[in-house]
Amino acid sequence: MERHAQLTAREIHGPYVQLLTNLQGEEGQEWLKALKRFLRKENPWEQGFVLTVCGSTEIMLTEERQPTQFFQDRNGLRVLPGFSHLIANAKVLAAGTKISLDYFEFTTESGVTDIDIESGLAAKGNHFFEIDAVAAIIAELISAQEGGKEGVLLINGVNIFYTGSLVVDVHWLVGHGKWRVSSWQRDGSRWRQGRRVFILSN
Repeated sequence: MERHAQLTAREIHGPYVQLLTNLQGEEGQEWLKALKRFLRKENPWEQGFVLTVCGSTEIMLTEERQPTQFFQDRNGLRVLPGFSHLIANAKVLAAGTKISLDYFEFTTESGVTDIDIESGLAAKGNHFFEIDAVAAIIAELISAQEGGKEGVLLINGVNIFYTGSLVVDVHWLVGHGKWRVSSWQRDGSRWRQGRRVFILSN
């Protein structure tokens, strides 16, 4: 195996100082994202994914649903503890409330993180859902698609909603014949394609 001589401090100094300068500059966030991609041995300047608008919809809440009562494990629905904790203090939204949504899907070869997705969504609208709203929206949508009917929610992929604190995942489990709703902290996990991301329409 060919052995390479260690770099000298003099060789490292210039690029090191320039990198620090870039990280502390106006485009620091962009440089930080590129550095993280480089450390994963990915192309640091490739966006890595493309967000595509799939559609828009306006939903009207057909009834008042108490979130903690609606989101209980039962036939056709599996609710994980993280989501139950998230909506523990969610308020009921009035029947007739209208909420407009845009939704996107993305293509990617290597997968994308929540940071990547949220950076792409930032210019497209408000992608942070209040807890009351996300509980009401998901309840309305899965009620409309009971039994895995076609509709706004993907039934062959994952549906993603971002709140200020957690990421919410709504997924039709084909083999079990039920919707699963879960949530977790943002981390470095990478989403693959076949996901639909929701935001509030402007």
